[in-house]
Amino acid sequence: PGHALIGLASSGVHSNGFSLVRRLAEDKGWKLDRPALFDADRLLVDHLMEPTRIYVSSLLPLIRDGLIDGLAHITGGGLLENIPRALPDGARAKVHAHRWPLPRLMAFLQAQGNIEPGELARTFNCGIGMVLMVILFQYYEEAIKSWAGYSWLAFPLLGVYLIFAWILRHVFRLKLSEMLGQ
Repeated sequence: PGHALIGLASSGVHSNGFSLVRRLAEDKGWKLDRPALFDADRLLVDHLMEPTRIYVSSLLPLIRDGLIDGLAHITGGGLLENIPRALPDGARAKVHAHRWPLPRLMAFLQAQGNIEPGELARTFNCGIGMVLMVILFQYYEEAIKSWAGYSWLAFPLLGVYLIFAWILRHVFRLKLSEMLGQ
């Protein structure tokens, strides 16, 4: 209770849903060695095989500083199954999926497979590779929004993006101390 979900952007499909991707590629006759229909500057195979983003080096300092109360790695089961597994018993999460852009690759897969939104969220990461659970700093929403648009660290709940992970460690620690009167 009283926490925000912070979605860290995925670099692509990661390892989620490749059985469906392979089936779509075969059924639709995709030419993997040609530019993607949604990105003329890049081959479809390069989009599909983009290496998985590894989050550990960015997150360890935040975990050590006690700024993260929970983590959900968005793997098999997508957003719908992985977030609930990371929550304490009796807790619920509300995800505002419309607050971050669905990556073009995910939109392409959805259209090609005629995948319903719920199934998409259960099969793929929908652009979010890791979800952090942190104390909600609603009083600082305007300050957070002022840093919007510069990095892969996303606040889908608030609909903004932060510059670097160190903002959480440094700025939020100061704000938490201020709020607690320390």
